[in-house]
Amino acid sequence: MIACHCRVSSARQETDSQKPEVRRWLQGNGIDPSAVEWFEDKETGRTLKRPAFDRLRKAVFAGTIKTVVATSPISPFFL
Repeated sequence: MIACHCRVSSARQETDSQKPEVRRWLQGNGIDPSAVEWFEDKETGRTLKRPAFDRLRKAVFAGTIKTVVATSPISPFFL
């Protein structure tokens, strides 16, 4: 299974701006966006204790998730 992780820094922000970018990448790589599992956090990136990120990590370590797609405005290694 493929997972998509979106994160914003506060509850006032929305992950909606990241989702279209991720969907375009998925479709461009022949992946149906409805076939992936989405994980969304509205927490600071300064901590790894984020609910969706914790669920994502557990799924990766359990072998349920094989690929993670994420965006980052500061990293060239992400979308």
